[in-house]
Amino acid sequence: MNHVQTVSALAAAAALGIGVAAHAAPVTIFADNFDTHANGAHIDTISPPVGGASNYQIASGSGANNVVQNAINNGGSALAATRTDGGSPQYINGFWDSVDGLLEGGYIYTIKYDLFRGNAESNTGFGMDIGYGVGSFNPSLLHGTGGVNKQILYRSDNGWLDTGYVTGFGGWETYEIVLTMSAPDVDDKIYGTYDVFLTRTDSNNSEGLLAKTLIADDALAYQNGATNNLGLGRIVYYTGPPESGSGNDSVVYLDNISVVRTQVPEPASLACLIGGSALLVRRRR
Repeated sequence: MNHVQTVSALAAAAALGIGVAAHAAPVTIFADNFDTHANGAHIDTISPPVGGASNYQIASGSGANNVVQNAINNGGSALAATRTDGGSPQYINGFWDSVDGLLEGGYIYTIKYDLFRGNAESNTGFGMDIGYGVGSFNPSLLHGTGGVNKQILYRSDNGWLDTGYVTGFGGWETYEIVLTMSAPDVDDKIYGTYDVFLTRTDSNNSEGLLAKTLIADDALAYQNGATNNLGLGRIVYYTGPPESGSGNDSVVYLDNISVVRTQVPEPASLACLIGGSALLVRRRR
């Protein structure tokens, strides 16, 4: 069954009043719009309001280079991350509860974030990570490499691959990574693929407006498989060095970060939904 059929079946089930178990409802397991934090707060002194089991952790860099501010934002406050020219990268981890935030087979994880590149040389990576550093495990995006406007790369089992799109600067962009994890197989391993969507709603963006567009399709996640019920529990971002070495800093702004988990209906449940959908069609005819 493809995605459209699944959505149609769920919609038909809703029309028929066929219930879906309460635990199947989407659950936000991590979220931060930075509006609850004091202006000027260093990120390593604050915890995300949803899923905040602990403060953000700086794996490399300085809290002083990762500050909550409202000068540039996508509603309220945002996080400004700066890598000075020639300075250390800013590797930042955001953890959520290790029980509720487990990565599990049979679920869809939707990771969203708003990104604003402060200048043409700024670059960053953003991902959902098990290993240390962006890209140790995917899904991850890299914004990006080469030229004034940076390519958007995604992580697969073959390393970094070009989406064919570039990251603009001077305007907000919204990225949505939709990761679908399989149910555990006989070896208790889970695998997955993910799609990447890009939306540009800010007319100041150097690349212009863009409706929600699929820019990476069925990218492979966890090439070697991963044991079910992983204690994933973190998002990761980092700042890359300014591209041209002109002395400019690499500045990026992040806002409205979230991870939402949705249970994939079991095959038996889907069969019931499809049957209900067919019944609904016959009734209408």
